[in-house]
Amino acid sequence: MQSPSLIRVLRVLDLLESLDRLVPEPIPSPMERLKAAGRERRRAGRPQSGELDGPTAPWRWGDEPSEAP
Repeated sequence: MQSPSLIRVLRVLDLLESLDRLVPEPIPSPMERLKAAGRERRRAGRPQSGELDGPTAPWRWGDEPSEAP
């Protein structure tokens, strides 16, 4: 069935308003979502002091023989 015929049939059946349900609503693109959020992008910077401080003991694999008896 062609579009004009479908529209005529829907009009006769008083279902023309239901035609918009057949077409899905477009979803926003990722860029549109970012613009809508209004967040400002920030550049990556160096970590603040203390962020990379780890344990003071030297790192080990864990499969070394135990030093404690």
